[in-house]
Amino acid sequence: MSDLTGKPSLLDRGQALGLRFITKAGGLEAMKNPKLRGRVEKALYRGAKEGFRVQTAAGRQFAKKPSSDSPTRTSPTKPRREFDLTPTEDQEMIRGVARELAEELLRPAGAQADTDRQIPDEIRAQAGELGLATLGVPSDLGGIADERSAVTGVLVLEELARGDMGIAVGLLASGAVATAIASYGDATQQQTYLPGFTDENAPATGVLALMEPQPLFDPFRLQTTARSEGEDLVLNGIKALAPGADSADLFVVSAMVDDEPRLVIVEAGAQGLEVEPDPAMGVRAARTGRIHLIDVRVPRANLLGTAEDHRDAVRRGRLAWAAAAVGTAQAVLDHVTQYTVERKAFGEPIGYRQAVAFTVADIGIELAALRLVVWRAASLLDADRDASAQIAHARQLAAKHGAVIGSNAVQLLGGHGFVKEFDNERWYRDLRATGMLEEGCWCDRSRGPQEVRSAGPSGRLARRRGLPADQPQVRPRRARVPARARPDVGADRRAQRLRRQPGRGRARLDQRRGVREARRGGRRSPREEGAGQQERRQPLLGAVGHADLSRRRRPHAEHPAPGPRQRRDRRRRQRRAEGALRQPVGRHGHHRARHGLRLRRHPHHGGQGRRRVRPQRREDLRHRR
Repeated sequence: MSDLTGKPSLLDRGQALGLRFITKAGGLEAMKNPKLRGRVEKALYRGAKEGFRVQTAAGRQFAKKPSSDSPTRTSPTKPRREFDLTPTEDQEMIRGVARELAEELLRPAGAQADTDRQIPDEIRAQAGELGLATLGVPSDLGGIADERSAVTGVLVLEELARGDMGIAVGLLASGAVATAIASYGDATQQQTYLPGFTDENAPATGVLALMEPQPLFDPFRLQTTARSEGEDLVLNGIKALAPGADSADLFVVSAMVDDEPRLVIVEAGAQGLEVEPDPAMGVRAARTGRIHLIDVRVPRANLLGTAEDHRDAVRRGRLAWAAAAVGTAQAVLDHVTQYTVERKAFGEPIGYRQAVAFTVADIGIELAALRLVVWRAASLLDADRDASAQIAHARQLAAKHGAVIGSNAVQLLGGHGFVKEFDNERWYRDLRATGMLEEGCWCDRSRGPQEVRSAGPSGRLARRRGLPADQPQVRPRRARVPARARPDVGADRRAQRLRRQPGRGRARLDQRRGVREARRGGRRSPREEGAGQQERRQPLLGAVGHADLSRRRRPHAEHPAPGPRQRRDRRRRQRRAEGALRQPVGRHGHHRARHGLRLRRHPHHGGQGRRRVRPQRREDLRHRR
C-alpha cells in the first residue's frame, strides 16, 4: 500500500480487486493448458511491471510554498576545549532509546525482514513515533534537533545496526533526505518538502540516491547528467541500490550539472522516472531498487545546495556506512564471545583454544580501532574542521576489517555459521555491503579515496594552481616503446652502459660503433653524435663523477706491476696446487685429479682414514694456478 497508516487509495483498491480476480482465474480448467498458462503469466508479468511504475508515479504531491525568508539551519555543536569523545547526557539518552528499539524489535525481526525484503509496519510506526527520520531537522521546522551533531547520528546508527543493518538503513533513508533538505536547501525547499517528513500521522518517505551501476564508481565523476533547457533541467541516467526506492515519495539524486556534481530534487510523479527492484547480497531488508531517469524534466529551482554541499553529503554518507559497520561488528563480537564460552569440544569450551581466543581478540581489536576512527571523524565534523582524511580512513577500515570480522564469525561457528539458524551469515553479508556500496571495491587502493587525494600533495598543488582539489594533477603516461624499436635510443643506452664499465675496454665500444656506421653507410645518428662529443669532452668519466670513478675497479692495463711479495705468494699457490696433483690416494695409487676429488686425512683417525671434502675438477685447479 502506498499509505501505511491512512485509508487505502483508489490504486490500492484496484490492486486488491485484481489479485482476487487472478486467484479465481487460477482455478479454472482452461488454465491447465501449458501454452495458455504461459501467455497469461507473461501478460500478468507485464501488467505487474507497468502497475509498479504507475504506483511509483502516483506518490505524495508536494505543494510548492515560496518563501522570501532565509533558510533555517541547526545551530553548530558547542566546541570542547580538549579532545573528548565522551557522549553528552542528551546523546546518551538518544543512544539508550535506539538501543532499546534495536534489542526489542530490530533483532528479533531481522531474519524475517531479510527473507521478505521488507521492514515490518510495526517497526516503521515505532521509529516514526521516536522521530528517527527528523534527527537532523531543526526544531523550528518540526524536527527534534537543537544542534547539528554528527556524533549523535553516528551513535544512533551504530545502535540500530547492532540490531539489524538492513532495517537500520531502511529506517534512516528518509532521514537522510530530510537532513539534506534542512542542511543544504533554501527557504522555499524547506517549506515545501519538510512538512511532509515531519508529519506524525503519515510521514513521507524519501531516498538519497548516489550510487551508479558502474565499476569503480566515483561519486565525483558521475554518468548521470542534468542538461539545462531554459528554466528546466533534463536528467538522464541510472541510480542503483537505492534503499526503499519503490515506495519513496521524494528522490534526491546526484548528477553532473555544468560539469559539477550536484544534488537534484525529483518528485515521485515526474514523467520518465521508473523504479525497478534491485536486490543485493546484503542489506536486503532495505529493499534496494534501481532508479531510471529518462528525460526527467524538473525546474532548475530543484537544485539542492552547491557542489561543496554535494561533497559534504558524500563524506557524511561514507561515515554513516562506517558507523553501521561498527554496530554490526559489535553484534558479531557479542555473539561469538558468548558462543565460544558455551560451545564445548573435547571436554572444554572452544574458547580455551588459543586459535579461537586469538581470533575473538582480533575481532575486538579491529572493532575498537574502527569505532575510535569513526567517532574522531564525527567529532571533527562537529568542530567544523576538515575531516576528509579521517572519513577516508574510517571507510577503508570498515571495508577491509568489516568483511574479515564477518568471515571470522562464520568460521568460529563452523557449520552453524553457514545456516540461517544463526544471524552470523546475515551479518557477514551486511558487512560486505559496507565495502561495496557507493565507492566500488575496497581493494582498489591504487586509485585511493578522493579525500586523501585532495588532502595530499597533489591536492595542495592543485589548490596553489587554482584548480579543484578533488581532481588530482596526474601526468599523462607516455607509451612505452621497446629499445629495439628505437635504434638510436637503444644504441645510446648501450654506449652509456659501456662507458660506465671502463674495465671492459674502449675497443669493444669502438668496434660496435664502427659496425653500426658501416651498416648505415658511414653516417651517424644525432644521438651518437652528441654521445661522441660528450665522450671527447669526458673520455673516462662518462655518466659518473670523479668520486664514483675512484671507487670502481681500474682497467687491467692500468694496474701497477706486482711487487716481490705478490710474486712470492703467487708462486706458493702454484706449488701447492701442483703438489696436490702428485700426492697418491689409496692403495692403488690413484691421483686426486683422476677422480676429481680433493681428499684430506682425518685428524681423529690418526692419519689413516680419508674423507671427501669437496669435489673439484682438474680445470678448477688449473684455474687457481
